[in-house]
Amino acid sequence: GVVLDLVAVLERSAARLTDDERGTFADAVASLRVVRAGRRDDYGAMLTHELHSQLDAWRWFVDDCTRGECAGGDLYRREVARRRRVDQLLTEGATLGLDLSEARDRTAALDRALRNRFVPGAYCGPPGEEQRYPRAAYWWLYGRPEGDGGD
Repeated sequence: GVVLDLVAVLERSAARLTDDERGTFADAVASLRVVRAGRRDDYGAMLTHELHSQLDAWRWFVDDCTRGECAGGDLYRREVARRRRVDQLLTEGATLGLDLSEARDRTAALDRALRNRFVPGAYCGPPGEEQRYPRAAYWWLYGRPEGDGGD
């Protein structure tokens, strides 16, 4: 998950990298692709394990929200990064052809539970990346659960 996050961040900021940094980054991405292709089963198992870990942690947060126990402050902004990672891992898993139907079902159930206590509002995802996350598909990045007072 973290590696995929870093690759995505560096891809978006490639224009600001030096030629040497772009070369190093390209080499790292190529190495990741080699590992992903050559150790597909291991990579898939690690991805699935990470996905389930992220879903477990996200479930704890959503469960707290459904009980009305969302803490104020910037908690949702930090926790919703976990939901973005779940989405990213599901996408990567689909690219690999992994059967992640159970994880997709869990994600959908958690989304339904969160949506029941969700107050639409301002974008709370990564600063400057709003265009990457359309409101219809990433509704959970546009607002907060009831009880989370925000910043």
